[in-house]
Amino acid sequence: MATSRGVVWLLGGLAIGCAKPVPPTEVRQAPVHPDLQCPAGTVAAGLAPPQGHEAWCEKPVQVGPVLRVGPSLTWHTNGEKASQGSWEAGLRTGPWLFWHPNAQLSEQGAYSADEKQGIWTTYDSSGRRTAEGSFVAGSRDGDWIFWDPSAQTRTEGRYELGEREGKWVEFDPEGRPVRERDFRDDRMLNVRSLQ
Repeated sequence: MATSRGVVWLLGGLAIGCAKPVPPTEVRQAPVHPDLQCPAGTVAAGLAPPQGHEAWCEKPVQVGPVLRVGPSLTWHTNGEKASQGSWEAGLRTGPWLFWHPNAQLSEQGAYSADEKQGIWTTYDSSGRRTAEGSFVAGSRDGDWIFWDPSAQTRTEGRYELGEREGKWVEFDPEGRPVRERDFRDDRMLNVRSLQ
């Protein structure tokens, strides 16, 4: 009896030792979402609803951190899409779209090396524009315009590397300029009524 137990133990150990090792960096393939088309050389990761809230493409590597490459999608807890864009070497790159939980567009623009770049537009949950302007290296830079809920211009002004500069004009609900503020280095220097 002791001999048969020893043989079973020995054979079990040999079977385990002969099993094909699983590489520690193996990436599991997530169910493919119709909007997630991974480029050649990458695999899908994460989980789409209802199992998860994010799916992306990544390049499998033998050593080091896995980097996101290619398209990425996220969803709100209600299952509506929250964002869609692309990654390059682990950094957000190119056009990105963001949505409110009610499926209305909330923000759109582009990234370069994970920083906002170029024209970005934001929207309220009804789909009306609330702000639009440009970014340089992740900071607001250039002319910006802000709208009120009735789609009337509320404020216009200029940013320089994230700080308000020069004249900023405020408008009344009929679109008439009512106030002008002067800024330098994001500090208000003076206010002038235009009515």
